[in-house]
Amino acid sequence: MMCRDTLVVLMAGLVACSVEPGPASPAGGGDGVPDPCTPGRWYQDADADGFGDPFVAVDGCPAPDGFVAEGGDCDDADPAAFPGAVWYPDLDGDGHGDPDQETRACHRPEGHIADGGDCDDADGTRNPDALWFVDADGDGFGDPDAALPSCDATDAEVSNADDCDDADSSVSPIAVEICDLIDNDCNGLADEDDPAVEPRTQVPLFLDEDGDGYGTDAYVGDHCPSSGLGAVERGDCDDADPHVSPGALELPDPADQTCDDESTYALAGTLTQGIGHDTALEEFGAAIWTRDLDGDGALDLLTGLPDANSETGELVWQEASGSTDFSVRTASMATWTGTGAGSRVGAAVLPVGDFDGDGVEDLLVTDAIGDDGEPAVLLLSTDTPSGDVSGSSWAWSSAVVGTGLGQVLLDLGDIDGDGQIEVLVSAPTYSEAEDYNDEGAIFLIDADDVGSVSDPTDGWYAVGDWKNYNLGWSTARVSDADGDGVAEALVGAWRAHEPAATSGAAYLLTAADFATTGFSTNDATTISGSTAGNNAGRHVGSLGDLDGDGYGDFAVTSRTHDAADGLDSLHLFHGHARILEDTSVLDDDARLLTTKSTDQVGQTILPIEDFDGDGQPDLALGSPHGDREDSVGDHSSWWDHGFVFIISGQRLSGSHALTDAATVALRGDDRLTWLGTAIAPAGDTDGDGLGDLWLGAPGADDRQGRLFLLTSGLLP
Repeated sequence: MMCRDTLVVLMAGLVACSVEPGPASPAGGGDGVPDPCTPGRWYQDADADGFGDPFVAVDGCPAPDGFVAEGGDCDDADPAAFPGAVWYPDLDGDGHGDPDQETRACHRPEGHIADGGDCDDADGTRNPDALWFVDADGDGFGDPDAALPSCDATDAEVSNADDCDDADSSVSPIAVEICDLIDNDCNGLADEDDPAVEPRTQVPLFLDEDGDGYGTDAYVGDHCPSSGLGAVERGDCDDADPHVSPGALELPDPADQTCDDESTYALAGTLTQGIGHDTALEEFGAAIWTRDLDGDGALDLLTGLPDANSETGELVWQEASGSTDFSVRTASMATWTGTGAGSRVGAAVLPVGDFDGDGVEDLLVTDAIGDDGEPAVLLLSTDTPSGDVSGSSWAWSSAVVGTGLGQVLLDLGDIDGDGQIEVLVSAPTYSEAEDYNDEGAIFLIDADDVGSVSDPTDGWYAVGDWKNYNLGWSTARVSDADGDGVAEALVGAWRAHEPAATSGAAYLLTAADFATTGFSTNDATTISGSTAGNNAGRHVGSLGDLDGDGYGDFAVTSRTHDAADGLDSLHLFHGHARILEDTSVLDDDARLLTTKSTDQVGQTILPIEDFDGDGQPDLALGSPHGDREDSVGDHSSWWDHGFVFIISGQRLSGSHALTDAATVALRGDDRLTWLGTAIAPAGDTDGDGLGDLWLGAPGADDRQGRLFLLTSGLLP
């Protein structure tokens, strides 16, 4: 070893350099030359812990790199081992020691480490570096997306992240794979894609060449239903046509789409979506309305139960979302009740937008007894808390009991051009003359009446011209029948003497009629019945623009019929520029014929958006008292099943059986189902771009009632 200006020495078998003293430099090193240092002994510190190896030393000045003045290191290969070092036992071997059990020693004791930060030295999975995972379903396997520091974990967390569904305790890495479309054992494979699938969960499958979910009697083998190798259900009578099977929608045509030897009506019970109810005799399904009340872009559901609680009645507001598996929906935005027995709240309701201008959606609601035993129409804000309707902001009531005020509430739109909607309110048993009764009346509510007018006779109204007319028994808003750009109101008086006793009539009222003081129905355009007892106008309805010619179309029912036994008819009138001329139901443009006189076809008439996908608006008709024939063609023992018909947009002419004109014909499964008592738009629930429908059946399920969801996607 060569040392400049030094003497090589050997100490303890080591080579070292000792520095020869030289001439001293001036103090302070003013010439830039370092001051001379004092030679010393230095110890190699290989582990950089501040203590050197006492067996590896040099003498010299200054200290070489990697050497320190302090010796005594007992293990210069371990930076944690040095004189006075603190050690902690690591019983669980996770690299973190128990901070409550320290030992001071230079040498590392057996099973000890220098890190004392362990939070549980009996569990190797819990330490400052480890994560635990939430085990919400308690199956012993954690959710990989729900981690937390292991030292903060409780009994609700586990050390692994192996669960693939932490909401289902039957799904975990130790579960058995079964045929259920789920990856039960969390290996990324479901059903028959997993070789470990339990064979006892496989079922017999049958040949299904058209892929409609129904097979023939040809056995394929035992497989998971998801395998696509066949169908679980048999019974397909045409395995080459995917629109023919027991699960198809029966259409009113010669073909038997459902393989049940029925080629006309689809049973409502074959519909797989809807809402159930759990209390009988409340009229659930008799009254439904839809509107986006909360501004989320989806149609909310308003359901009336007028017979609930001894006819106190209920009105339930529910959001559009919710189960449609026929279970009972219990959640609601609000539930309003009547003020007492006989209120029948929920029988007549009309969403009217922000009617009072306070920025909140409003409803007009009829209370048959009101606060003082008088019938009333109430303005109910949708921010009114659940409870009885006495919390309404305004009431419009009749001092006369038994008028039927509010039996029908009709949105006329802005018929007077003031920028606000007007509402027609009917009172079909209203009477003014002492020796008359049940002439009936219609009243007009304007938004300006809110807070200022409470008596319906203080505004525009009209009374039937003779006793028992029942003016206002039915009403409809016609979408501009004469092409002047303004809607009309169609008002039925089913026992009017036009031209003979109870021949009935319907009146088409214009904006000018509503501006006329002292208006009489004699001044209105009249569609009269044909003969005594014809009862024209028992039901009236708007058809929208069914024929697509730009004029609004409408319908009036009567007991006129092409057949001698006088069955009911729905008379269709297509709008045109000269529609405001008196006419008769016999002068209709088209006629839809029912099967018997008590069907009451047209009790529900609803123009709807395109349902069948042809780009034209369509029509839904309810006939809740419609009956089917028994095996010998008799209707007497098959009463009130109820029908719903969908009529495609077209210009009809001549007479047609309803089943011949319909695109869809639905029938209630049992007597007293009353299918079609109410129909309301449901929006596009199946995402096919076409509107769907709610169908009310208050007699279904032993009078508990149901709402059926008819989706356009069921059509072929």
